Amino acid sequence: MTWQNDLFDNGEQALIRAEQLRTKSPKTLWHRIFGQLLEGLLIPLNLDVYTDLPVMAFPPEADIVIIRRKEAIWTSEQRKYLPDGIEDKEMRPHFRTLGTIIAIKKHIFYQNIVEVAMQWIKTIACTIILLSMILCSQAVAKSKYRLKFATMAPKSIGWSLRIRNIFMPAFEKATDGKVSIKWYWGGLKGDDNDYIRLMNDGKLDGAALAGHGVTIACPEMSALGLPFLFRNFDEVDYVRKQMLEKFSLLAEQHGYKLLFWGDQDFDQIYTIQDPIQTVNDFKNVTFAGFYDTPIELLLIQRLGTKHLPLKTLDISSTIRQRKANAYIGPALWVVGCQLYTLFRYITPLKIRYSPAALIMTQKAWHKIPKKYQSKINQALNENGRLFCEKARIDTSRALVAMEKYGLKLIQVSPETQTAMKTLCKPIWYETADKSFPQSILDDVQEHIQAVRNHQQSTASSHQK
Repeated sequence: MTWQNDLFDNGEQALIRAEQLRTKSPKTLWHRIFGQLLEGLLIPLNLDVYTDLPVMAFPPEADIVIIRRKEAIWTSEQRKYLPDGIEDKEMRPHFRTLGTIIAIKKHIFYQNIVEVAMQWIKTIACTIILLSMILCSQAVAKSKYRLKFATMAPKSIGWSLRIRNIFMPAFEKATDGKVSIKWYWGGLKGDDNDYIRLMNDGKLDGAALAGHGVTIACPEMSALGLPFLFRNFDEVDYVRKQMLEKFSLLAEQHGYKLLFWGDQDFDQIYTIQDPIQTVNDFKNVTFAGFYDTPIELLLIQRLGTKHLPLKTLDISSTIRQRKANAYIGPALWVVGCQLYTLFRYITPLKIRYSPAALIMTQKAWHKIPKKYQSKINQALNENGRLFCEKARIDTSRALVAMEKYGLKLIQVSPETQTAMKTLCKPIWYETADKSFPQSILDDVQEHIQAVRNHQQSTASSHQK
């Protein structure tokens, strides 16, 4: 059985594999039974196998290709790559009853073997569920403090993958397994606005926030998202090093513990019909946006384009319905929602940097014994750089994968970039002391200039 859980590795491969499967002989009764048996075994293990997504090859091989999506239906573009047997129905990401787990459409089967197979599946599934419940009860008994966190990122790609592979092992080690986190992945608890509300209501302990959520939790950090403020990650990393403590204290004043400040990305521009190569090109598009902040609204106004404010989880469906035809955001999100099947152009302009953050409420933080708090801080700080490096690699791979898929990279001339920056720079000062303190912007600019001076000095010494 071949697992392809990472979209950056399998986005293109999955389509190729599916195309290969289309050329093979039709699935037999054995394929159907074996596929459902595998689902019955895997679903209780929390492996996110969706019942309407198995792609079976002929025996003895069973190759399940898992394609993770935000949307509940296949697009027409995706449909042509799919083998038979996959239905256009809403995905069921949670299987709450055994009846759902073992549900098989009986009209597929016409032989008496169905009854035997069903009993077999029921028995095995019940056994697995029972064992899973026992294991979960043991985990609960071991964990004295249980926290609930949520994120919009799908479970097995990008940021979520790094949280699971880097942060969670370090967190568990730092707390000797006494503090556990229950994660709600892929927007199951809503978007960043919902997470803030749920945390304030005591229904969530923490969240991994995208850029918009960070600006809500700690408005002072919105200064980091000013258009064309940063040029590269060297500047971002230096500012983070110099200002992490200040932002941590500010977040604390707002009632949150800033566990980790990471990167959403340098957001790129994606369009369906018209590429963005000049300032005038912005007049031809309508952006689907979710920030809906003074900075975002002023940016849209200065560029002379249109903006459709939306909840984050509505962006994908809105673009698919062609109510908007452009988007400013991170590559990982475009890949995770499979919007790359709709977009035709990418303008990698680095129009803005967007932070990401792992936060929790102060109330939940103080429930954790102090002996673990210091260890958690140390563990997350030690693994923070690795997390950012891996996430940036993921972003680069996502951009390469989309380009291979057929999206065209549109390069903007230095003259046009200068014109855009000239249009947008006044936003820095128009929003100062409104969206964020002027002193924060002054500090950020001072640190950025220090990096640029150092880089210029280093370049000059190399020329000599």
